[in-house]
Amino acid sequence: MRRAIAILGAGNGGQAFAAYFKFHGHQVRLYDAFSETVDAINKKGFIELTGALNEKIEFHDASVDMARVIDGAEVIIVINPSTHHREIAAKLAKGLKPNQLIFINPGATFGSFAMKRALADYGYTDDVVIAESNVLLFACRMREIGTVFIGAKKDRILVSAFPAIHLDKIKGLITDIIPEAQFVSSVIATAIDNTNPTVHPLPAILNVGWIESGEQFSFMQKAVSPTLGRYMELMDRERIAVGEKLGLVRNVELFDLYQQYEAEYGVYGKQTLCDVFRACDAYTHIYAPTDLYTARYITEDVGMGLVPLVDVGRQIGVDVSKSKLIVDVCEAVLGLDLTHGEHCRNAESLGLAGMSAEQIIRYAQTGER
Repeated sequence: MRRAIAILGAGNGGQAFAAYFKFHGHQVRLYDAFSETVDAINKKGFIELTGALNEKIEFHDASVDMARVIDGAEVIIVINPSTHHREIAAKLAKGLKPNQLIFINPGATFGSFAMKRALADYGYTDDVVIAESNVLLFACRMREIGTVFIGAKKDRILVSAFPAIHLDKIKGLITDIIPEAQFVSSVIATAIDNTNPTVHPLPAILNVGWIESGEQFSFMQKAVSPTLGRYMELMDRERIAVGEKLGLVRNVELFDLYQQYEAEYGVYGKQTLCDVFRACDAYTHIYAPTDLYTARYITEDVGMGLVPLVDVGRQIGVDVSKSKLIVDVCEAVLGLDLTHGEHCRNAESLGLAGMSAEQIIRYAQTGER
């Protein structure tokens, strides 16, 4: 079915999805806060996808006017770094209608809880259903405005709804636009299944010298040595333990890194994470950042990913010391505060402070504390 879609964020993911959805016959509008980006897209008149997808799709409906972009949209897809989600919520709160679905793609760690809290903070008091995915459908990078390289399209992404009692209501809409969606019981599953905080910060901070050399290299294929891969497995066990304490079932809606790379990228039979990443063709042309102070591998995946995982994990009695160490190392080495302020998430900012594991599970299911 043809759907009316508003995309908020015209970075690599937003442009890729705008073209992808338009190619599949949906009505698409694209919002971005930067007029130079919007003007460049409209002037070019098309978005070109290269790599795993090769299509040039006519597109000139980008705007800095969020109210116009979301007007009449059935689904409003937030494809923006999670560090900008509160800014998005501030503008959304002014024009959002109760029958519109917000789809955070991806949600990052506990993204639906954060969005609900932010909308309330900015005055939106009506009921709202929020969907979220665990990861972006594409591994992609923008080569220039209007041209996006697609390293791969994943075979599946996990999607749920907050509150989960409305999951059945969103399935048809989401399936129409992303057939690869696999639905899980609550946004706890999509939050814990966000593995970017486990995968990215460790090799980024411990390869800071190589990164700052300016040399171009395939990040995940080259930066994860066998030793780092072993430590990453310890972090992954902590992530799994948090998920189990929050009611998720292993091999049903809670998967370790080996299982995720099998499901998403078709990488099978590897004995170490180092081997997994080296065998993942999608990463071949996904290069390392050159500046960790602005790289999402730190600013987003630590502050908006590892920090809430650690904070909630400690609150519900799970040992997350291996992950906490990487937060501390990133802050110490870079001299950044990644655990306070609006560019991080913690139990307080998520509206989860003081809640037991059972209370968090109930909140995800019903939307009631």
